[in-house]
Amino acid sequence: MFFQVTNICQEENVKLKEKEKALQTNFSSRLQEIRESLCLEGEVKNKNNGMSCTLCPTNWQRMGEDTCYYISSGKTTWAGSRNFCASQNSTLLMIKDKEKLENVGRYFIKERYWIGLSRRNTERDGWFWEDTTALSTSEKGISVYSGKNPCAYLWDKYIYGDQRCDENNFWICEKAPIQLRLTDNQ
Repeated sequence: MFFQVTNICQEENVKLKEKEKALQTNFSSRLQEIRESLCLEGEVKNKNNGMSCTLCPTNWQRMGEDTCYYISSGKTTWAGSRNFCASQNSTLLMIKDKEKLENVGRYFIKERYWIGLSRRNTERDGWFWEDTTALSTSEKGISVYSGKNPCAYLWDKYIYGDQRCDENNFWICEKAPIQLRLTDNQ
């Protein structure tokens, strides 16, 4: 009787291991299918003996290697655009160097877009980005034109501060892309 129970347990153990192996194979195949459907051809990179690609959420665009952008199709106030970006775990666009200003300005030249630059901080004077860093005009070659109002917008390749914050503009949010990685041991 003891030997019969042991044989039954061994047989069940073998069957479970076969099922586990089949599930692992199916899982790996399914992950490969998902990667192929989400990652564009040419975007897949080898990293640590695995495959990787960067993804942006639906309705977001990737420009460059490390940033996803949401370009609004409607207009709202500066505060409304800031709240929308926060609800998407992102910030209004922050342009901290001339190169980014020129690159982004190539894509967004026909409309005014709220960006994450304001003078709404009452404790300090000057322009501040959403991450609380000060606008450094001397080092980065970026200036705010007609800066009479406390909220900035991008138009062409220039940043302006001449529109009231409660007026409606399009807006741009930004955040880091998602990294999808598949390693060979999956």
